[in-house]
Amino acid sequence: MASKKNTSDIEQAVGWFYFAIFAILIIAGIFVKRVLDHPEFIMFFHLPAAVFLILSGYKIPKVLKERYQQDCLNLKQRSKL
Repeated sequence: MASKKNTSDIEQAVGWFYFAIFAILIIAGIFVKRVLDHPEFIMFFHLPAAVFLILSGYKIPKVLKERYQQDCLNLKQRSKL
């Protein structure tokens, strides 16, 4: 059971890491466009950011879904007592 918890913690951490990379790329793209005045380079930041957003979207909800299912099982077990 501890191994499964560690695995889900690692997956959630990876998901949040992907989300942080997404945010950094978006902010960098806005910086390049507005401050450095190079709107032609915005896709170098926003396209990879979209990929990291999708990757984080796969990892984070998966962990939350597993927690929800575990909570449901716990409630079922308590109600049977």
